[in-house]
Amino acid sequence: MKKPNNILNFEISNKIELTETSSPVFDIREKEKQNIYKLDKNGNIIALNLCNNGFDKIQGLILFPDLEELYLNGNQLEYLFIRDFFPNLKVLHISDNLLNDDSLDFYYLDNLEELYLNNNKLTGIPQSTHFPNLKVLSLAQN
Repeated sequence: MKKPNNILNFEISNKIELTETSSPVFDIREKEKQNIYKLDKNGNIIALNLCNNGFDKIQGLILFPDLEELYLNGNQLEYLFIRDFFPNLKVLHISDNLLNDDSLDFYYLDNLEELYLNNNKLTGIPQSTHFPNLKVLSLAQN
């Protein structure tokens, strides 16, 4: 299948290459599944795995408003700004980065169910958070 334009634009701005997966399970524990995306039946990108790239910033996530899962583990992120442009986001993995209490800006993630913030530089939960559907919060090794 031809890559969607938003993937192509994202690849250019971040200097990476992404591959589509058709696997029903989007498992970040498998190293060979790095830099992949998953489409729903309508061709919308619903999952994006950008783990272990060493990114200190990521540009263009707003291109993916239908995301349900976002994996950013193992980068060098010092700041992350996620607001209401991800109304469907259910899973957010941002472990193993350089995030601290002042570097997370989360608002309007009402559908978020799982949030993984392990191995960052946090001393608490960001003040700007409101997660009415959160089922899993992991803050280990901060």
